[in-house]
Amino acid sequence: LVELSKRLSAIIKGSDTLARAGGDEFIILLKHIGQDTKQAILECKAVAKEIQRAFHDKFEVGNLAFQVSCSIGICLIDSVNAQAD
Repeated sequence: LVELSKRLSAIIKGSDTLARAGGDEFIILLKHIGQDTKQAILECKAVAKEIQRAFHDKFEVGNLAFQVSCSIGICLIDSVNAQAD
C-alpha cells in the first residue's frame, strides 16, 4: 500500500487530497477541475486514466511481483457560493 500511495500522490496536484479509507480503498478529492461541468468531466476522465496506468505497472515485494487492478467511481459536486444578506 505504501508503493500505491506514492504512485497516487504523484498523480494528484498539491491542492488535491488523497486519503486511505481503509484496507485497499483510497479517496481522491480533486479541487479546481474546470470552469464548467464539461471541463470537469474531461479532467476527471484524464485523472482516472492516469490512476489506471499507475495500477498497470507491477508491484514488487521482495522477490514477488503482483499485477493488480482497480475500480474507479467518480462523483462531481457543483460548488454553489451563497451570500448572506
